[in-house]
Amino acid sequence: SQNDETAQPAITPKYLSREEKISEIESKHPTLHKDAREHFSDRLFLEFSSTEPNRKCFHVFFNFSFSKVTEELRSEFSSYVSPDDFEICVRDALAFYEGN
Repeated sequence: SQNDETAQPAITPKYLSREEKISEIESKHPTLHKDAREHFSDRLFLEFSSTEPNRKCFHVFFNFSFSKVTEELRSEFSSYVSPDDFEICVRDALAFYEGN
């Protein structure tokens, strides 16, 4: 039939790798990383200092940094607080913070 003769070959889309997608975005928006870091730090500061109900930045910070901060505090206060008491204090502080 005539439709078969005039049919266009199928165009296969080019799939970009994750690195290629990131490169493409970075070339279009050269200050994206700096702007994102500034936005994150501004939001994190607000989320720490207020009763913000939506604390996405705090939760990102918390998930990546809290264990390191806890270990530093544990080391710093080890001569003043037993390990068990320290754990109880950390749990109580988290419960208080999350409850607000």
